[in-house]
This record gives sequence, structure tokens and C-alpha cells, in this order.
Amino acid sequence: MITTRPPRKFCLLLTTGISLWGCASTSSTVVQAPEPTEFDLEATPTTSQAFRIAVEPRGQTEWTGDLPVVSPEGDRMAMADPERPGDVLIRSIPNNRLDDPMILGRVPGPIRFGRSVDDVGFAVMDGERVGRASWVGGTVEWFAEQNSSDLDLGPDDSIAFIQKGDLVVRTPSATLRLEDDTATWHGPRWQGPNGTLFCWRVRDGALDLVRFRTDVGDSAALRRTALPLRIAESGGSKATIATTSTFRQFDATAPGPARCVFWDPARQRVRLWEPPYPIFDFPPGVLAFVTDPNDPRFGMSVQSTVVRRVSLLTPSSGVPISGGLRLPCPIPNGEWLLFAPGDQQISVECAILQPLTDNES
Repeated sequence: MITTRPPRKFCLLLTTGISLWGCASTSSTVVQAPEPTEFDLEATPTTSQAFRIAVEPRGQTEWTGDLPVVSPEGDRMAMADPERPGDVLIRSIPNNRLDDPMILGRVPGPIRFGRSVDDVGFAVMDGERVGRASWVGGTVEWFAEQNSSDLDLGPDDSIAFIQKGDLVVRTPSATLRLEDDTATWHGPRWQGPNGTLFCWRVRDGALDLVRFRTDVGDSAALRRTALPLRIAESGGSKATIATTSTFRQFDATAPGPARCVFWDPARQRVRLWEPPYPIFDFPPGVLAFVTDPNDPRFGMSVQSTVVRRVSLLTPSSGVPISGGLRLPCPIPNGEWLLFAPGDQQISVECAILQPLTDNES
């Protein structure tokens, strides 16, 4: 039987390495999702797609419970060092294999890595500072060194993080800072290639998800782009925000649409918000959804312990990819890494999807 509440172990895995999310804005406008919700795409998706699937084992390694992150090229992986707690290892994964990986660098701890990556490196935080550790050697470039947290790496070398309760956004053209004494801010999250930023906000106990456009020149203009979506009227807290983390589309490949997939603690289900479309509810039992960066009409859905490739028009169906707990991560060339966590080791599989030709289907 599939339940709508994620198992505790699964929920911990999804939130490991991800800072608490949240955001704030002085805008008073709140967008309420209509009921029943509907979802539309600019391009009408087909309800099915014929393809063959090959799932290949690619090795395993010791792990400490922090889900690794993978470089955009799919050839390097950052993970917590199982032998030296607090350090982060950078390992080669040639051909997406863990059989005989080389150690390419080490980031000395105590330090945590975030879930966002770019071509240069991956987000790291040590409780005060936020920075980016290079895939080559692990050298850290620190962006802010006092009371900073929740770093997320964005397109075109943009970054966003929290400092002293403020949301700070740095783009190639401006440094923007938003303050709000009546709200708490957590975990900015870039989505899409054009500088769209989603954040969480708790104000007067209410929980909102807010979208910003960052192609602006000053903080006042950034504030005016705020589009809030009310998630819960009460009960908003850091603990509540932590439960909203689903396995984000993070690693690699070209960025997908400016959409945010999250776990709604009030409705007890995974939801997708892609403005200007109304919010979309996945069927009960779906615990996570990762958009296919090569075709945003499709994605990988985690339902209980089954990973399925699904169409957004038919998210309750789909083709099973793997049984047992697997966490999907897209990599180049239309392939997916499937992380299978165990008690002391984590295994990796590679799902290779090949669409059939008209003659084959």
C-alpha cells in the first residue's frame, strides 16, 4: 500500500545537504491556487512515448548518509568522506562508474555541500561562510563570510544566499538585498535558464512560496517582481519548511523550465508550480518528481520505492524504471543516474533511455 506521507528515512535523504528553505517579501499579494487545479504546458505533451530502457549497475561506495552531487558533465561526484567526517571528497566517475574512482580533490571540514552545482563547482557552507568548491582540486571561492547560509548557484554565474536574515542575490549586473523584519527567509532556489528564483517565506505563521525575476537593476525592482503562492495559513516554521524538500532537479545538464517541485505539508503531496500556470498536484503516493531536462513534458517520478518515467499528462501511470529505493539524477546524453542508498553503502545504476523509431514502435 502506498501512503501519502514520505517514509522518515526517505524524507531525511531528500533533505540531507539541503538548507532549510524559505523567503520573505513585503508584497501583500497572495496567489491562491484554484480548486480543482489544472495544468497546462506551452507545448501540448503526448500522453505516451515509446522507448527502450536499459538499467546497468555502475558500482557502489561507502557513504555517510549525505546524497552525493554530480557535475554537469556527469564525470565527477562530490560526497562526504566516510573516513574523515566533515571533509568532502571529489571523485572521478568515468563512464558514470564507481568501480575504481580516483580522488580528484578534498575540501577540508567541517563543511557541508549543498545540492546546487555548475560547471565550475558545487555549493559549500561551514555555518558562517558560503562558497563554491571547484571540481578541480576542491579550492573554495568564498562569496560571503559572516552569518551566511543557504547558498544556491544560478545561471550565468549568479548566486543567491541568506545573510543575517536577508535574501542576497548577485547577478552579473547587480547585487540585490531584500529585508523584512516581519518574516523569515530560507533557501533561495534558482530554476530555469533566465534567472527565475523561488524562495520560501514564513510570516505570521503562514507559509508562502514566492517567485522572483532577477533580471532587474535594484532591490526595489526585485521586490516588485515577487509573486507569492500561499501554501499554508498557519504552522509555518523552519521544521515545516524542511519537510517541503523533494528531490530537486539539481545536477547537471541544461536547466529545465522555471518551475518549482515541492512537498506540500498541508496537502500531503508533491506539487509543481510553473507560473503563469496554476499549481499542479501530483497523484497521492508520488514522493518526488524530477523533470527531464531534455523534454520538460516528461520526468522521473518516485512513487513509494518505484521509479517511473511519466508524462505530466498521465502522472499516475508511466513506465517503471527500477524497483527498490532509487533517487534519480539526470546526466548528459539522455541518461539518468539512480542512487540506491543502503545502511553503509550507496550503489549507483545508470538508466539509459532510447526512444524507438517509427519502424520499431
